Amino acid sequence: MKRRIHLTFLFCVLAVLFAVPVLSALEPDEETSFYENRALTQRPVWSLEGMMEGEYFTQWESYLSDHIVRRDWWLKAYTVEETVLLRREVVNDVVLGQDVLLPYMTQVDEVDYTAQVQQMAGDLAALQQVIADNGGVFLYIGVPEQYSYFRDRYPDYLFNNDANLTHLHQQFAQALEEQGVAYLDILPVLKEDENSDSYYFRTDHHYTIRGALRTWQAAVEQLQTLGVDVTAVDEEEVEFVSLPNPFYGSRGRKLYDTSPVSDTLEIWRGAWEQVPFTRYDNGAQVESTLFTLPGNDEEAVAYTAYMGGDQAETRIETDRPELPDALIFGDSFTNALETFAFLSFDTTVSLDLRHYTQQTLAQYIAEYQPDVVICIRDDTSFVNFEGNGQVAP
Repeated sequence: MKRRIHLTFLFCVLAVLFAVPVLSALEPDEETSFYENRALTQRPVWSLEGMMEGEYFTQWESYLSDHIVRRDWWLKAYTVEETVLLRREVVNDVVLGQDVLLPYMTQVDEVDYTAQVQQMAGDLAALQQVIADNGGVFLYIGVPEQYSYFRDRYPDYLFNNDANLTHLHQQFAQALEEQGVAYLDILPVLKEDENSDSYYFRTDHHYTIRGALRTWQAAVEQLQTLGVDVTAVDEEEVEFVSLPNPFYGSRGRKLYDTSPVSDTLEIWRGAWEQVPFTRYDNGAQVESTLFTLPGNDEEAVAYTAYMGGDQAETRIETDRPELPDALIFGDSFTNALETFAFLSFDTTVSLDLRHYTQQTLAQYIAEYQPDVVICIRDDTSFVNFEGNGQVAP
């Protein structure tokens, strides 16, 4: 009898060991993990060289790990155990801070940013000269990433990178001032406001639509000091509307939305509805809308609801030639900002240089000759020379 039980158990184990990789290999290939917010390993391509060197089998190991059958179900079960049952403060590299979700970071020594900051400041000064030669004004807006904004919400025993972030902000501001580049650090502007907690998501690494509006209002004030005749929409003219849809923030997704910390996504209504406009994405006319929303209240929404997410090139024309034209470039923080910025200009163009490759930024400026050029980047990207950091003419 015992022998039969042992054999049955052994058979079940072998069946599972055989079935899991086979079923996993038969699963449809997914390129990205929505919940983990990362690219997944793709199915290995056989080659004699790769097999002889062992890389082929290593790639299969990574592939099967990323595509194991019912993978999301297993990961969610693990996450529930860690967050709900064991009440861990760090799960899936997400820190459950003081009513916010933050990225876990390995402690590092003080970083010397001097060389990178000086190089970026020089590149931005050269870009500013190109803009001036084409009749325009340049403004760089530095925004904090969500973990930078809420760095004081980390548990005391965890590393929050405060010293490096503070040092970087100071060095960057000083270097741009020395180069004569107009710079707006929005962090102190937002933090001194009584509504400061409403300016950033608790479960996503971006600011909210309210944070974007306050940022744009401060940007317009700065542009006015640079001699640009431009105004911003007033908050009293704006009605914020909370969507009933569940919101998937970039941090919350990594916890499979099992955390008690949650957000709602807001859009706004008001003045823009009185300003007709035509929108073009990547040269093709599209629906004249600022928000990409689902057709029902149950479907999840994300930060990509603003302007439909990252676009290589978006052009909004309002047919108000008495107003200046603008070019805005930067990473995804531009998306929410664009929903307000276009109201201040005749034509507003937004470029994401991670995706736009037809021309260099300097070439685009020389052809388009905007009156205003604005760069908006978060403080984790100040000295990143890739993508929207490719500013040198």
